[in-house]
Amino acid sequence: MPDLSPVAPELVRDLERFLSELSTIRRFRHGGRTSPHKFVLILAVLDLFENGTLTDNKILFDDHLNERFDYHFRRFCRDGDWGQMAPPFFHLRSAPFWELAPLPGREAAYATLRTSGGGFRRIVENVAYAYFADYAYRVVRDHVARAHLRHWIEQTLWNEWLASF
Repeated sequence: MPDLSPVAPELVRDLERFLSELSTIRRFRHGGRTSPHKFVLILAVLDLFENGTLTDNKILFDDHLNERFDYHFRRFCRDGDWGQMAPPFFHLRSAPFWELAPLPGREAAYATLRTSGGGFRRIVENVAYAYFADYAYRVVRDHVARAHLRHWIEQTLWNEWLASF
């Protein structure tokens, strides 16, 4: 991990917690490789905070997110990976830092969902937006902490990509 001294002292603990949780999230494995999708989605969200598209803690499942997801997916995908954003958007809810807000009136239907079904329909019909836990949101709002987070994710993905050869 890079030196954390440039990160505001009150954010160091939040960043360390976020990185610790990222390192232990469940990620799909196939053919002995770990899927990049969840990390790619986080990178896409970081981009939206960086470019000002996201200004609050409401991550919409929209074209802006999909465009950034596609960009990072092309950077880190390997043969056999499918560029679908819905599964990581949905399944990140098992991570302590990522929550999904059901659409009003769809709470009961959302509660029965166990998978995104691969496509985007279940998300669009049942989820209003995703949001970060407070400590994770503090990290992604801060440009220095966000840079450390991005560096850790990209380094992890590059190391996994290189190890696949």
